[in-house]
Amino acid sequence: MNDPKEPLLPPAQYMNVMRVRHTTREFFFEFGQSSDGSGNAAHLVAALVTNPQHAKQMLSALRENIAKYEEAFGAIPEPQRIATH
Repeated sequence: MNDPKEPLLPPAQYMNVMRVRHTTREFFFEFGQSSDGSGNAAHLVAALVTNPQHAKQMLSALRENIAKYEEAFGAIPEPQRIATH
């Protein structure tokens, strides 16, 4: 049974493709799934829009968490870069 004090979260989605775009006021993050990891014919799973300040906070949080991960589990190999937008 769910604890009524805890917020309900949507189910997690696996994503292995991401595209980032921006305008002067917003950043757009599009996440998808590709069965071969190439990004070709990727199925869009989620799209998020935020302001530049929040995007920069997200980048900082991600850098911090990757550093903690690598400290605990070792370096993450650099992925092959597929596409830039």
